[in-house]
Amino acid sequence: MTAPKLSIVIITLNEAKRLPLLLDDLKLQTFTGFEIIHVDSNSDDETVAISRQYAADFNHYQTIEMTCQGVSLGRNTGARAAKGKRLLFLDADTRLAPNFLMNSLRELDTHNSDVGIVLMSSKGLPWHHALGYKAFYLGIRATTHFFPTAIGACLFSTPSVHEAIGGFDENITLCEDRNYALKAFKT
Repeated sequence: MTAPKLSIVIITLNEAKRLPLLLDDLKLQTFTGFEIIHVDSNSDDETVAISRQYAADFNHYQTIEMTCQGVSLGRNTGARAAKGKRLLFLDADTRLAPNFLMNSLRELDTHNSDVGIVLMSSKGLPWHHALGYKAFYLGIRATTHFFPTAIGACLFSTPSVHEAIGGFDENITLCEDRNYALKAFKT
C-alpha cells in the first residue's frame, strides 16, 4: 500500500460531541489520499471510544492516547506518527466542506507552499463576532509577508519543515500556532 499524500493530525481533549462532526466531514471529502492520526490528551469522556468506532470508516486511521495534556505535545506526537508528504493539523471543532482537502492541496501545490493556514468562515455568527473575525483576518493578510501568524485549528505543513523548526514549542500554552508560523517563516 502506498503512503498517503496527506497526514491529518486531530488533537482532542473531551471532544465527544465535536469529533464526530469533523470525522463525518472527512468521510465526505472528494480527496481520499489521507491518513488520520487522532491524538487524545487523556479525555475523560467518550472521545476515544467514538474515535475507535470511526476508524473502520477510513483506510488509514490510528488513535494515540496520551497520558498527559498539551496542544503542542499532541500535534508533535501526531506528526511523529505521520507517513504523508504533507501534514494538516486540525482541532476537533473544525468543519470542512467536501472539496476542502482537494482545493487546499491544489492551492498549496500551485503556490509551492510548504506551510499554509485556512481562515475560517464567520457565517452564522452574530454580527459583532463576524466583524471581529473579518478584522482579525484582515490583519493576518496585511502582515503575512513580514510577520506571519497562523491559526492552529487548520494549519498545513510538511514533515521536513516541521522537523527543521523543531515542531510546535511544547513550552508554549498560548499562541503556539503563531510561534510555529514565525519559525517556519524564518526557515
